[in-house]
Amino acid sequence: MNKININENYKIIKKISNSEITLVYLSLDTKTNKEVILKKINPKFLVQNIEGIFHFKKEAKILKELVHPNIITLYDIIEKDHDFMMIMEYYQGKSLMEISTRLDIEKKIWLFKSVCECLDFVHDKGVVHLDIKPSHILVNMTHNQKITNSIDFRLIDFGLSHLIDKNTVLSNKSLSGTIYYISPEQTGFLNRTIDQRSDLY
Repeated sequence: MNKININENYKIIKKISNSEITLVYLSLDTKTNKEVILKKINPKFLVQNIEGIFHFKKEAKILKELVHPNIITLYDIIEKDHDFMMIMEYYQGKSLMEISTRLDIEKKIWLFKSVCECLDFVHDKGVVHLDIKPSHILVNMTHNQKITNSIDFRLIDFGLSHLIDKNTVLSNKSLSGTIYYISPEQTGFLNRTIDQRSDLY
């Protein structure tokens, strides 16, 4: 794909993924000459789900507040021609689902502990992710491997996340998250409120 100008600051290099809800592109920040990720709503999804733009903006608002070394970084927000795009860190890692069998027990324990600490930060900010699963944890296996047992990773995709406080009760009347990984209360069949504990399930 030839580079396509989004504006004077960003050019699309190639499409990385194409889901029913979002389109994700590898792009170039022309100011820094760094590769970045551009994420936008699939126009076909918006035709039937106009409220999708509000959920997308909510994700951007939450990411903007979550500045943490293990959470994917939001660099910029673009609104153009009734379109809304997020410019994010391009993290060259593989999903935990892809590389889990390559981790020894020490690294698995370290990663489990580190993801929990990252979620503790998220929850302290009043956010619940609601879609924690191996494909939403990107791991860089080459980071510091000769020096330490630590593994660099990023928690991604806050599309279902919510800002809550002690007075907030999230509805569990409809299914949210990925069925194989969601907590019982997220299914809507269990009469129990959704909160930070749902992420830990």
